[in-house]
Amino acid sequence: MKSHISPFMKFRLRSIARKLGIVARLGDSVRRDIGSFCLQLSHLGFRPKTIIDVGVADGTLELYAPFPQARLFLVEPIKEFQGAIEQILSRLDGECHYVAAGAHNGTANFAVWDRAADLHGAKFAPGDEGRSVPVRRLDDIARHCEGPILLKIDVEGSAWDVMKGATGLLPKIEVAILETRLFDVLGGQAILHEVVGTMWQYGFVVYDILSTIARPLDGALILCDLAFVRADSILRQDNRFATDEQSRAHERKLLTRARHLLGV
Repeated sequence: MKSHISPFMKFRLRSIARKLGIVARLGDSVRRDIGSFCLQLSHLGFRPKTIIDVGVADGTLELYAPFPQARLFLVEPIKEFQGAIEQILSRLDGECHYVAAGAHNGTANFAVWDRAADLHGAKFAPGDEGRSVPVRRLDDIARHCEGPILLKIDVEGSAWDVMKGATGLLPKIEVAILETRLFDVLGGQAILHEVVGTMWQYGFVVYDILSTIARPLDGALILCDLAFVRADSILRQDNRFATDEQSRAHERKLLTRARHLLGV
């Protein structure tokens, strides 16, 4: 069956609709961040007993706020953030371990600069360069944490080392948010397809894509936070796209807007 509308006319109509904020397809076009994602989880009834935040820096309050009943388990190797973390723990229940989380217990060197803004980008340094910090497996320091656990890892490309040291916690983890790269900028990093494949082997699937960042070099997507849930999670039990009422409401909305634009 041939279309009666020119593809150029369709393109023009879609361009006009986009400028007017009219969405012809049912569904929301969103660019979600950790805060709005956690609010959504809370709205859906997810109630973690523990939030493990690896790479706290000066806090991820948007991760904690939607779940006031959860106990915080914070991990941060950069001592300059201790003051901010103590402020958080003065108001919220939890504890902090001032170590780096990794695949094995031991020590590692961190490249740390003097400027406060650069502390957020501190990462493992090669050889004997940088500052020596203790490294601990999450399985060892967080084994007492109660599930369900919401895990967030933001460690400048080393999230996979953290996960290798947390395999014993996997049965308790319900949601994991991992900072994930699409290019191996630093060398030796697990990139997106490797992370997704191995998380699948662990029993987790991608549930959402958050906080996307493009590189200045060519505008290519280089970084995002991938939200994983257990493959059998209650969050994935309903495979429908929308309810019948939601579909009807969308049709009514489109019809009302079209009438308004046409003046009828």
